[in-house]
Amino acid sequence: MNRALLGLATSVAVAALASGTAVAEPAPMTWTGFYVGANAGVIDGMTTHTNLADHDFEPFVPGKQPGLDSIGVIGGGQIGYNFQFSSRVVVGLEGDIDGIIGAHASGNTGASGPEFGVQSSRWSALGTARGRIGYAFDSVPMMIYATGGAALGDVKNYAANVFSGGGGFGEQWPKSGWRAGWTAGGGAEWMCGRNWSVKAEVLYVDLGGYSTNGQGNDPRCRQGFSNTAVLGRAGVNLHF
Repeated sequence: MNRALLGLATSVAVAALASGTAVAEPAPMTWTGFYVGANAGVIDGMTTHTNLADHDFEPFVPGKQPGLDSIGVIGGGQIGYNFQFSSRVVVGLEGDIDGIIGAHASGNTGASGPEFGVQSSRWSALGTARGRIGYAFDSVPMMIYATGGAALGDVKNYAANVFSGGGGFGEQWPKSGWRAGWTAGGGAEWMCGRNWSVKAEVLYVDLGGYSTNGQGNDPRCRQGFSNTAVLGRAGVNLHF
């Protein structure tokens, strides 16, 4: 009788332990769901200024002028949604808005003579709306992804001709505001807990080109600008 009771008690204990172990076992990790987060990094903006005048216009030589390379700090926030189709494929949408500090550059066209040209560029903000497609690993809680979509940047471009000998500025071509374009890149994201992940990514941004008339003595002398950038940033996301 005692042996029977002992055997029954042992069976119940083993079943309870097995049941408890099954309950405590975490659910499989998934990337599916909404997330919000913050990011920071470095941006390298390139501005190309082109003399579009249909005649010999000093001090800008015909065609493209020397480019302006402006490096600054970028940071802001993002929001998105992932859906994991299988144990490997993850697709999603992400939007972000970042402020930019320090991405400002200026220079001259290299022309010599009684007039010389100056130009400048400043990046102030950048936002993107992108799709993402990723590959999720089995052995580690990480995915790599490609991403691309629309970009919107707040950029100020400026060009002017300056008269040497105290003559001051002649024609001026200021152009600033939000410009629409596209972006593409890739990155990797690591799930470091049930609700947190960290990521690193690189994006190329192209805001296209446009032209503007002068605000001076000769408005026929149109000047063109185009803005591109490469940025690298790291971020952290909270998943829901």
